[in-house]
Formats: sequence, structure tokens, C-alpha cells
Amino acid sequence: MPSPVYSFRKMQRLLKPAEFKRVFDARRIASDERLTVFALPNGRKYCRLGVSIAKKKCPKAVRRNRWKRMVRETFRRYQFHFSCCVDLVVVPNAKNIIDIKTPLGNALESLVRRIALKTMPTVLITRPLEQCEPLKSELQALGFCVFLQPVIEIQPPDDWSETDKALDRLQRSEFDYLVFSSPNGVKHFCDRFACRSANGANNGNTFSGKIVTVGPGTEAALYRRIKRKADIVPETFSAEGIVEAFRRSIGEVRHRRFLLIAPQKNDCGKRPAFRNVLKDGLTALGGLVTEIAVYQSTALTQPESGIDDLMQRGKINYATVTSPAVGTALVNMFGEKLRSTKLVSISPLTSSALNSLGFPPQLEAGEASMTGIVMKLQADCLFQGVHLANDSGKST
Repeated sequence: MPSPVYSFRKMQRLLKPAEFKRVFDARRIASDERLTVFALPNGRKYCRLGVSIAKKKCPKAVRRNRWKRMVRETFRRYQFHFSCCVDLVVVPNAKNIIDIKTPLGNALESLVRRIALKTMPTVLITRPLEQCEPLKSELQALGFCVFLQPVIEIQPPDDWSETDKALDRLQRSEFDYLVFSSPNGVKHFCDRFACRSANGANNGNTFSGKIVTVGPGTEAALYRRIKRKADIVPETFSAEGIVEAFRRSIGEVRHRRFLLIAPQKNDCGKRPAFRNVLKDGLTALGGLVTEIAVYQSTALTQPESGIDDLMQRGKINYATVTSPAVGTALVNMFGEKLRSTKLVSISPLTSSALNSLGFPPQLEAGEASMTGIVMKLQADCLFQGVHLANDSGKST
């Protein structure tokens, strides 16, 4: 995940009186002994700041300007700590304006969170931390208050020996299809291939067969790594979708050799459900399937204290569930606290896993992708009469 750029650009400033008026008129306010903050979702992927300080509160221009500089510097440093993308107007409380030495960062972040929790739908993203950013930015731009709580972490497999044997066969052109089930698979497969090349283990041959990816996100990850697009992307982004794509041309499957890139067995010692569906489906069509594990997911057990408190108080409206492994880890982490949160499943396979755990999802994406999850969240907010921010940057 790229490092954030801690800048304060002109486009991040509220400059026009109409922009200040729109935020003030919304009356979304939080305050403490030092600050009063007004905030309104802005429909962008970044926050904007305005500072308002009247001469009546602080007659001396030098002191007013020093206070403004401190607020702007605080915003610059803390802008990526905010859980939502909003237009902020910060106003000092008169009796404490002379206190300009105590840092404002934690206070500003806390006040923005208080407004967000009172006025915006909240979403908990449970993916591995390095994969959260695109979904987080898109949801924040729509007016959601977003919190991050990874429930699994991605690591290399315990043993590379079987994978290396399969890679040797791959370079001898012993496979007709290379099947990727996730962006994680692409990353760790390419990393291992590059590592072998650096150590002289590869013979220099490249794969000349066809590449299959489960969806456009996995295809995009593939293109970023090797500048090659997938030959087959199913219409339905799931294991069943891949099997159905081959069922339509069964002559292309019988006696064909498939190399399935997949995760290792999960923490319970079970094969991931995706692997079962895909391998069994292709085998039933006459394909010869070899599996290799290029990564494994390890469940995290302890949530952040702040997130646990929000879950306990029923302040998390939605939690995303992007795989059966994530669903299992999420239930193990929060247990009965999840009953007050709507679970948003990415696919029928993930929904089935949640059902088996006794936590049926309230929402399921129509398309097994991050876009599908965003669209489902938007639709549910619309059904509930919850107002989000539109693309023009105005609250609807």
C-alpha cells in the first residue's frame, strides 16, 4: 500500500463563502473546551478544511494567524486519521483561544468521529490492511464513515516444495491453463517466480498457455505484475462462474491440464471452499487439476480496543465479508457482538460460510467484487432513507 502524502493543497481548502455556508447550514456539530467543529460529507476522496475565527474572539491579528496555522498544520498531519471524507470548518472556543501550545490532533480527530458516528452510516472493512485502501476511499467519498479492522493477515505458505515442483512443470509447458483465484494469488505467485529467477532456478521460459482469473480485480493485479491480461474472465466472478465458462466449451476442458493457484489450508485445517468448488467442477468436466498453495491466511484474534467498543455499543452499521476465511475470522473475533451489525457478503460462497456459522448475512453483493459491495451498501442506504454524498460534492 503506498504511503500517504501529508500535504495541504489548495484543493483541500474551503475558500468560498458559499462553501462555508453550506457546512454551517448543515448543523452537524461537535465541540470540546477548545474547538467547535462543523462537518459535512463532501463526495470527494479527501477532506477539505476551513478555519473561521472572528475578531471579537481574538482581536490581535498575530494571534489569529498563529492559531490558523496551527489548525492547518494539525489537519495536514492528521487528515488520514479521519474515518470519513468531509468538509470541515474549525472554530475556536473564545475562552481557550490563547492556548496554542497544546497539540490539537487527537481533539480534532475525536470531534470528527463524533459527528460521523451521529450522522453517517458506518462501515467496518475487515480485509487485510494492505488491501483496504481502494474500498475505503470509495466508501468515504460516498459519505460513509469507515473503520478498518483486519481479521486475517496474508503470509507465505509453510512449505514451498510442492509449489516449486509445479513451477518446474509449468516452465516445461506441462499445463494448458493457469488459474488465479484472487489478487493475493497473483502477488505471491509472481513473488515466488521472481525469487526463483533471482536464484537461477528458472530456465527463462515463459508460460505460453491460457490464463484464467476469477474477476477483473484479479486480472488487474495480473496486468500490474506481468503486463498480460487474462484470456478468460467469467461473467460471474466466482468459482462457479469459472466452471460454467468451461462447461460451455467442454471440448476445451477434457484432458486439459490446469494449475490452480490457491491459498493453503486455513486455520481449521480445511481446504478453502473456493478450491473445493473449482477443483471438483473442473475435474467433473474431464480436466486434470493440480493445486499449489502460494499463500495462507492467518486469523487475527484481538480487535483494536476502539473498534471493539464501537461494536459493543452497536455503532457499526455494516461489516464487509469478502471471503469465507474472513467470515470465519470475523465471527471468532466478535462473536455475539455482530448481531447488531449488518453483514455484507461478497458472494453466495461467502454467504454459505456465514450461514453455517450461524450468522447469516443481511446483504449479499449482486456482483462478487468490491464494486458489488459498494453498490449493495448504496442500495441499502437508499432503501433505509439514509442520505449519502453525491458525486458533485453536495449532500443529497
